Amino acid sequence: MKLLALDTYYFDTYAKTVGIEFSSWDDSEPYRTYVDYYFDTRSDYVPGEFYKRELPCILSLLKRFQLDPKNYDFILIDGYVYLYEDHTPTIKSGLGAHLYQEIHSSTPIIGIAKSVHGTSDDYYEKIYRGKSKAPLYITSVGLPASIKVCVIYAWEVQDTNNP
Repeated sequence: MKLLALDTYYFDTYAKTVGIEFSSWDDSEPYRTYVDYYFDTRSDYVPGEFYKRELPCILSLLKRFQLDPKNYDFILIDGYVYLYEDHTPTIKSGLGAHLYQEIHSSTPIIGIAKSVHGTSDDYYEKIYRGKSKAPLYITSVGLPASIKVCVIYAWEVQDTNNP
């Protein structure tokens, strides 16, 4: 199994995107780490439009290291795949959904967010890390519901065993 976790950090004049490759869910150390710097960071953070800022950075890292999303069983991102907007009855594409469309891959993408977006919990799953009272909010694309539940359960069990 191969997993790729992606995250971007922002500084005054550039962004640093990190890709961490794992061989299994319970690896305590990464198999490989990739780092890319992105200097075209004109987009400010706008709630609900995070993908406009982060997607170019992620795509740059994938291109620079020739990382083919099809070679991974799962891609994990820091953010939402789909967003629920309180003021509309529709679900909006988040970073994960936009990434899924851009890479033209069937590799499932799991979004992990630290803060809630919207108020309906019908659109995400909550998991708790160790003894934390603050949940992580999980959304995904490319996973049947039954597989998503199994992945979340495996993650919770692993986290409970390593608080």
